[in-house]
Amino acid sequence: KESYKFLTSMREVKRRGHIHRTMEAISYFGDTEAKVTYARLDGAIYLGFERFKNMSTGTLTSPINMASGVLDLRQPSQPRIFGTWVQYDPTSERSRRRSLS
Repeated sequence: KESYKFLTSMREVKRRGHIHRTMEAISYFGDTEAKVTYARLDGAIYLGFERFKNMSTGTLTSPINMASGVLDLRQPSQPRIFGTWVQYDPTSERSRRRSLS
């Protein structure tokens, strides 16, 4: 079993009521690639997807990451999402499922 930890700072772009949030983030990998994340938090349920972007051309590339999980507030000063993600590459027959913690 593989396990990954990755810190991404997300920006809230929409709020509906007290428990519905829509967020986005951009993580840069050098000068040429970025990971663009779009996510939604409904209560404690997290759903999100990520696309990779070539920064020199502006085009979105494969693969696509899809994540789901639960908001963990056991340490309120360090909230985290505990769940799983799937990596899908429409150009390949290969896909991977990973544990997200």
